[in-house]
Amino acid sequence: MTRNKSRLALIATLAYTLAATGWIVIGFFMSSLLDDGGATSMFELYKGLAFVAVTASVLFIVLGWMDHGPASDTTINQLAEEFKQSIRIGERTMRWLPPGLALIIITLFCLLLLSLSWTRSNTLRAGEQSADALRHTIAAQTGSAMRVIDLTLG
Repeated sequence: MTRNKSRLALIATLAYTLAATGWIVIGFFMSSLLDDGGATSMFELYKGLAFVAVTASVLFIVLGWMDHGPASDTTINQLAEEFKQSIRIGERTMRWLPPGLALIIITLFCLLLLSLSWTRSNTLRAGEQSADALRHTIAAQTGSAMRVIDLTLG
């Protein structure tokens, strides 16, 4: 590994590690302000930090293995061929991207409608149960009041 290559891998990995660790720690403190249940928050903190450690290690290894040869090693023809290939990939992507995005949006919309329908039916069911309980309570109180009035008049 050349010195320039190892320096790029180290700097990129450190930048990623600092940014991701900051994100995880700030998220931990923000969630602990909102929720007092510390066990879940601590687990999420450790899980996030472990994820950052693993992905930073993978990033360092991948960047270390990358070939950073000088630009003069490539010829104009190779660059032109790579450019043509990337254009072909982009054209293929543009063909399937709009229908794919439309399918994703329609699926998410259907899931939203299903969840709203489920929430509505559960809310209506809970409201009916509350109304039945209130009706039984009022009937019992009215019956008790009528017995008291009947005893008073008797």
